[in-house]
Amino acid sequence: MNAEKYLNQLNKINELIQIEKEEIEQLKQLKQLTELTNENDEITSKINELEIEIYTEINQYIELIKKVHKILNKIENVDEKLYLKYRYILHYSFKEVQNSMKISNTQMTVIRNRALESVGELLKVGD
Repeated sequence: MNAEKYLNQLNKINELIQIEKEEIEQLKQLKQLTELTNENDEITSKINELEIEIYTEINQYIELIKKVHKILNKIENVDEKLYLKYRYILHYSFKEVQNSMKISNTQMTVIRNRALESVGELLKVGD
């Protein structure tokens, strides 16, 4: 697995968690509507199932974050480390990272490529 795919796992798991949180909120709203008719056992069951899924994904996310932090701590270049933290830990878009770091698009591309190369090398060493 290349560095970018490895790091993008964080973004994907985070997206899943956010979507499932929204789904739970929608189900809770439906549950409130059905409480008047006492027909909400199925909704309560679905909410519980989703909460268990989210807890599983949160644990998976935390384990991956720990691994990514170990990798990031080995990167010496501050700009590379900043890019990786903004992009994959805080889930900023490329443009948001660029604005936060106050650098040009060209500089951002160079930093991104070097950061992913660094992570790739560290992943190879870890194998």
